[in-house]
Amino acid sequence: MLDRCLTTGQDSAAEVPWGDGLGTGDGADWRGHEMSMKWAVTRPNYFLLLIVFLAGVSCDAAPARDKTIYANTSNKELKQKALQLVKSIRDLMHSYNKKDRELMDEYRKKDQRDHWIQESGALLDSALRSYKENYSADAILLRNELSKRLPRLVK
Repeated sequence: MLDRCLTTGQDSAAEVPWGDGLGTGDGADWRGHEMSMKWAVTRPNYFLLLIVFLAGVSCDAAPARDKTIYANTSNKELKQKALQLVKSIRDLMHSYNKKDRELMDEYRKKDQRDHWIQESGALLDSALRSYKENYSADAILLRNELSKRLPRLVK
């Protein structure tokens, strides 16, 4: 309707679904119609979401808290794994810092700060990608397991 009013040059507010803006048009009818259409459109989505949720619960899709790879690990082994992970992450950050300092020295001699910023950003992205691919999941699992094993008073 609005397209027809705009293309034909009609000024009548009665032609548009929301009326004239003064509360005298048929806006209430339009809003009621809109709400019923919105409910009709989203109703299958709620049903689908309910079905997926019930299927997940019935299949025990969510892992239990005790089913992680570190659940049956002794405290001594868990400590060693955590220390090894920390050492690996520190090595990754040390190599990043070393490469970044080398880049900074190289571009400082050439007086090209913009190129250093671009190269340093790419280097940081590479280090973060490596962390996410190699260490992030283990760090989260170890942290959760260590937190779960702490006495209640320490938490």
